[in-house]
Amino acid sequence: MSERGLPSTRAPLWGRFAPLSPRRWQVLLVVVLVGALGSIVRLHMLFDPDPLFYGVYDDGVHFSAAVNLVHGNLPYRDVLFLQPPGLLLAVAPFALLANWIGDANAFIDARVVFALIGGLNGALIALVLRRFGLSAMVVGGFLYAVSFAAAYDERTVTLEVIGATGVLSSLLLLDVADRHPARRWIVLAGVAAGVSIDFKIWYLVPAVVLAVVARRRVGWFVLGAAAAVVAVYLPFFAAAPAKMWRDVVRAQLGRPLSTGNPTNVRLSSMLGIAPDDSTGDVFALLGPTVLTVVLVLVGVLALAALTVRGGRRYVVLMLACGLLLVYSPSYFQHYAQYAAGPLALVGGVGAVQLGERVRRYRRPILVLSVAAALLLQLSVSLREVVDIANQKVVSVAAMRAASARIPGCIVTDDPTFLILMDRLTPEIRNGCVVRSDPSGYGYVLVPAGGKQVFRPDNPRWQRSAMAYLRRADAYVLTRGKVFGLTPSNEAEVRRDRVLEEVGRFSFRTGR
Repeated sequence: MSERGLPSTRAPLWGRFAPLSPRRWQVLLVVVLVGALGSIVRLHMLFDPDPLFYGVYDDGVHFSAAVNLVHGNLPYRDVLFLQPPGLLLAVAPFALLANWIGDANAFIDARVVFALIGGLNGALIALVLRRFGLSAMVVGGFLYAVSFAAAYDERTVTLEVIGATGVLSSLLLLDVADRHPARRWIVLAGVAAGVSIDFKIWYLVPAVVLAVVARRRVGWFVLGAAAAVVAVYLPFFAAAPAKMWRDVVRAQLGRPLSTGNPTNVRLSSMLGIAPDDSTGDVFALLGPTVLTVVLVLVGVLALAALTVRGGRRYVVLMLACGLLLVYSPSYFQHYAQYAAGPLALVGGVGAVQLGERVRRYRRPILVLSVAAALLLQLSVSLREVVDIANQKVVSVAAMRAASARIPGCIVTDDPTFLILMDRLTPEIRNGCVVRSDPSGYGYVLVPAGGKQVFRPDNPRWQRSAMAYLRRADAYVLTRGKVFGLTPSNEAEVRRDRVLEEVGRFSFRTGR
């Protein structure tokens, strides 16, 4: 009863916390298991053999730019940063934490959190597929959880981790909006899509697909997306409009094709059956056949997904993201995560639709299942190739001891090493000039004619890189030929005085 003695229309408190139905318990169990499995896979990749690995490069760039940001050096205006500012805001709490626990420990914490967000993305896949039944949730969710294309990227601090979270959250909110007429759900779906664009401009493509899914309420969706983009972009754009346009848009569109890969290599990488450089004896022997079989399997699953209401959006999303990856000027292994979510969604819906026809097509389904199992086993051996190439370990204690004996500013061709040595925050705090992306200057320091070329052919970048290294009190080069110095500049480096040596790394000075 209410205070006035009238019957109350509000549900009793205990009614709002009624026990979950068996169906909801099953849904909850699948979501938790998928999220847990995805987190375990990513954390295993992170901690085996050591969470302080190097070789990815981009994660060090992101953390370094965030440390610059929290010390008052704005991206675009003061520091080169070739991506939207969303990731820097996400990493800023860890950059602040580095003031108390050191760069290396804060970097590990950031990597762990991003790995857990990767596990969350798998749980979101399962939730999005809830409308298609528990089987679809299990297949799609576990496909994403163990996907090498997704896990490789989500083991560390990269753009695509939270970008994928935004897209998957938008899909989930669009499903809610289909069931509830309130505008707030469609606006929130737009906000989630906008957040993904705050992390990587490529997410404009899935955002457009999702806007089409919104149909008659597209205006509210666009309003939410625009609000999320303006809120993050505008403060930095106001501080340096020309530089931000140059870094975020022009530098991306003009990347030289020398950073790209052939279509078959990109497709193999996206599907998780080979690394982006096609290394590995197994792939060299069976590569074309393996790729053909997997593409046929994906095509069959996509056709099956097209037969069910609501499944078409996932197929369109997969095609849009896949085509962008195939035709983008540059391609690296971690780009594959961009299409991993749509692939898992199509796999979940398509597999269930095929399963419903299993009695009529039992033999083809069996053949496809065996082929998929063999390909999964094949990809396991190829994963080791990528780990060896891009998850290198150095004696952090020895590097720290060597750097401690060198007074003044130390710079590197990979800011990850400043992080590992706990030198990044102290150097920026003390006024040292630390380039967050030394290689990235090759995309903005273009030679005469205004066309981007690869770093070994770019005299402007060569002069800038050498001046940056030799103005510091000491420098250490860690990336070898990948950094892109010309043979003559490499000879200049070898002539510079060696201050300290740790394994194959030499601390040198040009003074």
